[in-house]
Amino acid sequence: MQYWVEPSFNSAYQKWCASRAIKPDIINISSQTYGYWLGSSSSKAVLVFFHGMLPEHIEPARLQLTSTGGGFAFPANSGHLSFLSSIKDSMEAQGLSLSVLIVDYPLTPLTTFPTQFQEAVNAVRYVLETCGFEPSQIIIGGDSAGGNLAAAVVLHCVQPSDLVAPLAAVSSASRFRGLVLLSPWVSFDVTLQSFTKPPGKDYIQAASEKAWSDSYLNESGPCIYSEPGLASATQWKDIPVQDILVTAGADELLLDGITKWVDDIKVLSSHSSLNIVA
Repeated sequence: MQYWVEPSFNSAYQKWCASRAIKPDIINISSQTYGYWLGSSSSKAVLVFFHGMLPEHIEPARLQLTSTGGGFAFPANSGHLSFLSSIKDSMEAQGLSLSVLIVDYPLTPLTTFPTQFQEAVNAVRYVLETCGFEPSQIIIGGDSAGGNLAAAVVLHCVQPSDLVAPLAAVSSASRFRGLVLLSPWVSFDVTLQSFTKPPGKDYIQAASEKAWSDSYLNESGPCIYSEPGLASATQWKDIPVQDILVTAGADELLLDGITKWVDDIKVLSSHSSLNIVA
């Protein structure tokens, strides 16, 4: 019953493993959240990825031009497997060890904020404490709604929320290796100029975005952990990440919210390698 929009990601993952003659590696992060490994959990680096909804069939090299969506209501799909496995394979071809952990968190409308935020933080805690990775070995990533969660996790490290325990291992002296966000849904403001683009430029629309965010919030008031774009530039100061990459499609409706958020991070950021590709 959890997956009311799409079939379970588990079936797509099982088929992907079978096609590659790979033994599935699925972990219970909590009673509500599963993790799906691509590669070995003993690799030298790990990409912890929070899903939104990528198209089922995608050309990885053109991902930055592709709109994404998901609204916390869609599970991961075969598009995530194709894209993320291509990254892992490309790294291995260069002699670099990388695994990917796709975090399958609970979905709306059966589960709402702050559960997804809490589960995202605890998924990273699992990688740190149970798997034994150092922050410098961890890349946090996500697309669309998953990008929201990834950003919220990093924000929690500098502005701890009372909704979930802090990630004590992460600090300005012990930073994540990277933050990679694909069209992150960091702002729920559907009055921004980018939402006036002609129909057909993006498959999402203001009405669906509003319905998805309302479902996620479920009458809870807005806050920086449900909508990271609400955090001020000062609150993003010294976020514990070595490198940051944000991508967004030039014609997608989320563009203005993403651009404003990136600009806020840049104001007081100590990072020299923050990029947005549009």
